[in-house]
Amino acid sequence: MSIETFLLHPPVTQVFMIHGYHSSPHKKWFQWLNLQGIMKSIKFKAIELPDPDNPDPEKWRETIALEIGVVTKQIGIVGHSLGCQAALQYLDSLSDDQWKLGRMVLVSGFNEPFGDDPVLNNFVGDGVDLGNIKDHVGGITVIRSDDDPEVPAELTDKLAIGLGVPPTVVPGAKHFRDSDGVGQVPEVLEGLVK
Repeated sequence: MSIETFLLHPPVTQVFMIHGYHSSPHKKWFQWLNLQGIMKSIKFKAIELPDPDNPDPEKWRETIALEIGVVTKQIGIVGHSLGCQAALQYLDSLSDDQWKLGRMVLVSGFNEPFGDDPVLNNFVGDGVDLGNIKDHVGGITVIRSDDDPEVPAELTDKLAIGLGVPPTVVPGAKHFRDSDGVGQVPEVLEGLVK
């Protein structure tokens, strides 16, 4: 790595993981990432968001802001499902347009309402302007499964396109939950260290 590349895109040393709706920071693949981070000198922290069964976007944004503090090129964010939308809303709310985030990995994400769940759809609202985000992030990875029963593939693909990246498709991972048998997602780690 050249000194110019290092200065423009320094390695991520701190990653914040953001869980989704009806979830918690105790996912097996979050724990797996934490162990991988130890070997790569990356500190992982899963943020515990308030009331995950009845999420409030403002409270989630406030919690994320308190946990992350100042956004820098050495910070990465990993979001899962509604946690992707929470991460996007947080970044979109930053008032300083000079912020730079090192890496962002979004798993089973979306940026528009779908289905008939009023809590989820009220949280998402009109989505965020992805153009306000993509130029501030050093590297973006959007991951989905080929058989997600919760989030339609076309919505995750649309999110990826809006962020200027192709979607990474993981066969057979469903919605990347413990109950789906997913204990590790190497594609997330790759997105953080590439």
